[in-house]
Amino acid sequence: MDTTLDQTRLSQLDSGTLLRTAKWARLIGIIGLVMGGLMAVFSFFIGGFFVRMIAMQQAAMGMQGMPPGMTDGMLKGIGTMYTVVLLISAAIYIVPSWLLYRFGANTRSALSGGFDPTVFSAGLTAHRRMYTFLGVLTLIMLAFYALALIAGLVFWAAMPAMPTYEM
Repeated sequence: MDTTLDQTRLSQLDSGTLLRTAKWARLIGIIGLVMGGLMAVFSFFIGGFFVRMIAMQQAAMGMQGMPPGMTDGMLKGIGTMYTVVLLISAAIYIVPSWLLYRFGANTRSALSGGFDPTVFSAGLTAHRRMYTFLGVLTLIMLAFYALALIAGLVFWAAMPAMPTYEM
């Protein structure tokens, strides 16, 4: 079955709706890119912030007398972990934002003035890629949640029973 059409046309109503959608998509894409960039920049500071907060909490609880190697390495590891997790989150956030921006910009450009089918096709391709990315990400997260649930159930089942005390 051939799915290509030789004479594909958009009605005025569809073209107007798609143009308005493209404007919003472009705006949301720009905001997403800015927020992802801020996440990436702040990721380098958040690790140090959490290390300082944990050190202040340990000092307040009187744990500053612990051996230095035990707390310093652990605190640096926690700070690095926060930085890496936030950088990965920023990268995951930037990809669909970039694709949404490309959809909005290309579609708006193709529908404004004379119709450019090549640019319009590029916009729709970016739109498809955004949904493909989000679909794959959703499947990965569902698999991760399923594994976490299974691991939690296994650990719960392996825990010894709590002793009962009679009064």
